[in-house]
Amino acid sequence: METRYTEAELVSFLEYVSNKGLLNRNTAQGRRVATLKVLQALDEHEKVDLRNIDRDATFNRFVNRFGKDFNPGSLQVYRSRFNSAIDDFLRYQSDPAAFKPMSAMRQSKGREKQAAAKSDQQETKRQENKSEHQIPSPSGNAHTVVFPIPLRSGLTVQIHNLPADLTRAEAARIAGVVNALAIQEMPTS
Repeated sequence: METRYTEAELVSFLEYVSNKGLLNRNTAQGRRVATLKVLQALDEHEKVDLRNIDRDATFNRFVNRFGKDFNPGSLQVYRSRFNSAIDDFLRYQSDPAAFKPMSAMRQSKGREKQAAAKSDQQETKRQENKSEHQIPSPSGNAHTVVFPIPLRSGLTVQIHNLPADLTRAEAARIAGVVNALAIQEMPTS
């Protein structure tokens, strides 16, 4: 009988990732508490192979049995921690040598996106500085245009030096840089 996917193995796994520093100790503990609580909704025979559980049905059973003890926000956190713990556990069991916690993979992707956005911003700044020091051709540089964009009441921005033959890929790159500059919208009162 396969014993690598039991509830006890899951608990051992969460202790392992915490002790080895693969997952923040508090994160691992939070996942452990939430997952064990959610798994209380199952019968013992259902916990012998966690690959076979229906997570949504399990969580619904948990909510039906224990939901009154939690506010909706806490239930969402428990669902997320439960799913993350099971995902990481199953990935670890299938290939321990290549394992990285999902949170580490998301952080890595986030850092890559930030680095790409920063690189695009720096390139834009270099291009702006370069274009500021260029002397326009006597013909008025007929190959580029200035494009006004009304943003909101009383505010129009202008994009200078757009090539007259701007491609969709170039437009997407510009849009990505502008998007990276945006701040979080503040809720209106």
